[in-house]
Amino acid sequence: MSWPLYLYTVRQHGRSVARWGVGLLAMHYLYVAFYPVFAEQAAAVQAFLRQLPPEYRTAFGLDGVNLSQVLGYYSMIFLFVQMLLAVQASRYGFDLVAAEERHRTADFLLTRPVSRSQVFGAKLLAALTALGLTWAVTWAAAWSSLALFHAGHPYDRRLLALMLAGMAPFQGFFLAGGAALAVLLPRPRHSLPYALGLTFGMYALSAAGDLQGRASPLERLTPFAAFDPSQVVRHGGYEPGAVALMAALSLLALAVAYARFLRRDIPAP
Repeated sequence: MSWPLYLYTVRQHGRSVARWGVGLLAMHYLYVAFYPVFAEQAAAVQAFLRQLPPEYRTAFGLDGVNLSQVLGYYSMIFLFVQMLLAVQASRYGFDLVAAEERHRTADFLLTRPVSRSQVFGAKLLAALTALGLTWAVTWAAAWSSLALFHAGHPYDRRLLALMLAGMAPFQGFFLAGGAALAVLLPRPRHSLPYALGLTFGMYALSAAGDLQGRASPLERLTPFAAFDPSQVVRHGGYEPGAVALMAALSLLALAVAYARFLRRDIPAP
């Protein structure tokens, strides 16, 4: 692996990580601060939820979740946190192979005394480092905001830790998926539209699976179902089979991205 390229890429991700971190901190403190109101008006909140269409409650993971409980409320917020994390990881995945082509510097980089394997490894490790920093910020934001605004209501810290631990394989799926799409698509110029498409496509697939019922095979194909925070609240953990499938799909997508990158034609500037 090329350590100079790794350090250079980490520095490139620095501002992006800072922006994502500030956004995640703001989201936690803005939304978790409303929890005491939900807790005080528990009966009214549950009555309001019962009036919502079942499809709406199912799509947003509100079935069987009590929003007057700390982790029940946080599971609703965590769905939006997951969307932010998915977009970030997808963008970093696209940029593993497409950033240099977009900036017209790919041919310069690959003529240096480093192999394509070293380039891919350095950029992958840099992306994982950036995601790890974001993961740490999310952990800090979750624990600190709930400590400040839990309004004296107890919550299972083990379940909270389990919910947050799912972020690492969750983002790993989108990182690998973004990298695979980048090598399969014809020269993507911008990563954000594809990252948004991948994120909302996976979320829509999960919502469609929920509406069809738990027996639907659609739910097996998306990390939003495998790492559903409301499932942790209801059942005390994730389904091992779904997590294993997500890990296998992530490794497959990463292998496809690596194999295609080694043989990819690099356009001249």
